[in-house]
Amino acid sequence: MLESKRRIVSLDVFRGFTVASMIFVNIIALTGETPYFLHHAEWEGIYFADLVFPFFLFIGGISMAFAFANEKNKTLKQRFNPFILRIILLFILGLFLNWIWSPVNLNVRIPGVLQLIDLSSLFASPFATTKPRWILSISIILILIHSIVLLFVGAPGIQPGTFNSYGNIAGWIDMQIIGSNHMLNSTFDPEGILALISSTALLFMDLNIKISIQFFNFNFLISKILKIFSYSYYQFLFI
Repeated sequence: MLESKRRIVSLDVFRGFTVASMIFVNIIALTGETPYFLHHAEWEGIYFADLVFPFFLFIGGISMAFAFANEKNKTLKQRFNPFILRIILLFILGLFLNWIWSPVNLNVRIPGVLQLIDLSSLFASPFATTKPRWILSISIILILIHSIVLLFVGAPGIQPGTFNSYGNIAGWIDMQIIGSNHMLNSTFDPEGILALISSTALLFMDLNIKISIQFFNFNFLISKILKIFSYSYYQFLFI
């Protein structure tokens, strides 16, 4: 008889809340009367819709750490073959969704939310069972690289530290590597190369949270916090 897997209730609750939030902000954004705080910020600032993607990274990082920890007795091939297959399928799905929405099918956008989660998970996966101090060190190095490039690296026609939406180093890097025809717009893509660095750093930090969950019982506390937050949030919407 197969042994039932032990679930982390707080993580399941948070996963359900995140999926519900994704559906909610995507559907409500289709109407013209949607409050501004339920849209994505156009450039500066952060609204509720902007938190859904980091929530998915948070869930992915913790889930990956537990999944690989439970498969320590398996060979490297047994552990990574199913994982790599899921990575390939998710990337193809992301490209397919971009192709559906592409006005010119030959100029399909290559980056995307699914692709960003996909590649971040791929780059972080070899370190899923590494000691926490090394995981934290790598995440700090990635954040430093990301910050240094944004603040101190320039390009033709772009001054270092430029943060406008029509000309910055992140967009320039994307244009050189991805090509402007395969980006969200001709000058910038929010899920581009530099976003991959910061997302991978965030996922590394999420791997470390698994250690805290192992040593402390957060199930009751987090579930209560999420219930209070969810109740207050939806009450606020209907006031």
